[in-house]
Amino acid sequence: MKQIAIIVLFAFIPLILLCSVHNSKSLQNPTFSKPTLDRIVESTDRDWRLSEVLEEGFVNSDWVAENKKVYIYNPTYPAKIDTLKCFLFNSITETWELSWKDIFTYDSSGQFVTQIVWYDNWTSDLPVSKISLQYDNQHRLTSVIEESYDIFTLQWSLSSRNKMIYNTNSLNSSVEFSAAGVEGSAHWDRTIYTNDGQGRPVTETYQSSEDSLIWVNIIRTETSYHAHDTTTGDDFIESLAHLYESSAGLGDSFVANVAMVEQRTDQIYDSGWQNDYRYSFTYDAQDKLIEQVDLNWAGIWVNDFRMLVTYNADANVQQSSNDWWNGMGWEDLNRYIYTWGQTTAVDDNTSPAVEALHISASPNPFFGNVVLKVNSKTSQPVKLSVFNTKGQMIRTISAQANTKINWDGRDLNGKTVTPGIYLIRAGIADNCKTTKVLKLK
Repeated sequence: MKQIAIIVLFAFIPLILLCSVHNSKSLQNPTFSKPTLDRIVESTDRDWRLSEVLEEGFVNSDWVAENKKVYIYNPTYPAKIDTLKCFLFNSITETWELSWKDIFTYDSSGQFVTQIVWYDNWTSDLPVSKISLQYDNQHRLTSVIEESYDIFTLQWSLSSRNKMIYNTNSLNSSVEFSAAGVEGSAHWDRTIYTNDGQGRPVTETYQSSEDSLIWVNIIRTETSYHAHDTTTGDDFIESLAHLYESSAGLGDSFVANVAMVEQRTDQIYDSGWQNDYRYSFTYDAQDKLIEQVDLNWAGIWVNDFRMLVTYNADANVQQSSNDWWNGMGWEDLNRYIYTWGQTTAVDDNTSPAVEALHISASPNPFFGNVVLKVNSKTSQPVKLSVFNTKGQMIRTISAQANTKINWDGRDLNGKTVTPGIYLIRAGIADNCKTTKVLKLK
């Protein structure tokens, strides 16, 4: 069984396949493109930015849509993400349904993220968690604080607190405190970096502690770099300061995101360091990543996973496909398809396309009444249907689109419904959208 390759120290949401490069430079995908700073800078008048990532799974010999991420950019800082939305594909209704979204806040210069708030579709207008980021006077990321929101008490509570420590021009270590919660008691984790003469991390040792005094070795990663790699420790520090523009934390991909990595080897500690996993990277003549092969240690290195990458004519990632090793050959697993757009500060369409139909609920959770708003490109009548979690329709409401509609929390018989989760579906002609609401006592 594959071991955890690298512990993600600053996990906020599942790793998002985008890294927004500062100063309005070209956007590259961090998992699949390993740009050094001199390769990021392009002598073009317009910048490329990612607008959508579509994920498809290989099911019954065919590619099937699973989810997509849509990137909406800041109207003041057009190279910076304002909102990131993730949609799941409902194969029954053949519609895209919002799963979660991130809202980004930047400092006064528009260059550094200071806060990211995560909402999911279960709580609608209420947040789930947030991270707050702090920087020193050299614009180095110094701390990351994650908090969780309790929708019942309407209070924020600490989830984790991270501190980054630097040498003069390289990473030294990072320390994380995780508060007690449903996953266990409070504890500390840290990663210690050993750097080469260029300031590049060559070993990362992950340790854990129950009291921040006695540390236990868990995982160590050794990294070797491609002969064409010219990154320095300063490049890693600068990239870390902008890493959270994609909601991604410092984890397995961070080092490979910044530099041209040739190989990374994970070892787990069991009375000594033991081989566990290895990642090998292959690049084309233009130093773009075209293949990553992951191998598992079973006395010898054995194929486990492979990623292939293709690019479009503008040198942006066009598609990445993931395969797994069945013991005899590679089999399709899933793939990502990337859509890119161009922007300048004076010629930019930052407004998202208007959805044909959209429904929102506020407040959510609610006690007595909940206000439903159905936005539509048409003014046709809309039918609202309320379902319980058993799929039973308990109420219908008819109204005009683009108006506010009140549901008093009662069923068809005028009885107040019990506390719990309800699905509200809005339908106009053959188009429908669904949202979830939570009724409290």
